[in-house]
Amino acid sequence: MRDDNRLDAIETLWAAGQRDKALAALGSHLAKDPEDATAWSLKGLYLLELEPNDPSLALVALERSLAISPTYQAAYNAGNALLDLDRLSEAQKLYELSIECFDGYPQAWVNKGIVQHRTAQTKDALVSFERALQLDAAFAPALRCKAIALEAVGDKEASEATYARLVELYPDDLDALSDYGRALSRLPPDNRMELHPGGREWRAVETLNVVIDRKPDDVAALLAKAEVLYRCMYANVCFRTNVVDYVPGPLRTGGFASELRSVLELAKQRFPGHPRFKKYEAALDELRSQN
Repeated sequence: MRDDNRLDAIETLWAAGQRDKALAALGSHLAKDPEDATAWSLKGLYLLELEPNDPSLALVALERSLAISPTYQAAYNAGNALLDLDRLSEAQKLYELSIECFDGYPQAWVNKGIVQHRTAQTKDALVSFERALQLDAAFAPALRCKAIALEAVGDKEASEATYARLVELYPDDLDALSDYGRALSRLPPDNRMELHPGGREWRAVETLNVVIDRKPDDVAALLAKAEVLYRCMYANVCFRTNVVDYVPGPLRTGGFASELRSVLELAKQRFPGHPRFKKYEAALDELRSQN
């Protein structure tokens, strides 16, 4: 029989950072009551937190809990342990069990969708992400995963719109801004550049500037900005409404080549020798040789 007061005391110890005492007390509790499914579930959760790189011990405790009495928490955490162990088909079954026990936990739907996406069930994954968003329309993990899955099935427009929604909801989330900036940096399906103030390339540089300023070690953001500048440099355009009405834009150096050069300087400081910047270095070298 579960001793709620005893488990509450153990959880208080854990929350206070007294992890050794909490685990010792939990061990004593389970020695007296080995059929307490909640206690086994709690032990599994604690072991996942203690040993995130080795979830095998946590999985033993969680499976013991599930064998006694399945709950959505234990099934979800067991699914996470299996996902970390790359046992994907087993993880999906555990997420499905968690949802059977309680279908109102959005993260279980998201994690099920992640497994589906990783096992080439991306259209099914989109259904899972949508279900999570029905439960919580502003759930950031579901929005991010939905955007990734939409891009994987070729719906870049919907993917970009989902990233835009994520940024709208969480404007201070640098990961969301980086995702959105990288989405904007890619050419749309019709391969047309928007060479006007506020256009796609403009917004890409603007967004990526914010990310790079606050998170200069985001190599993906640096590469995305370099790609936009490289493309615009070869298009030989500028952000103008007409030849006389100049609109100040997101370029800080006044030109695409000079802006690209500044990106490469930062890349050399942060990521010396990174192979993916060589393309842009070669482009600037070619430009210099022509002048």
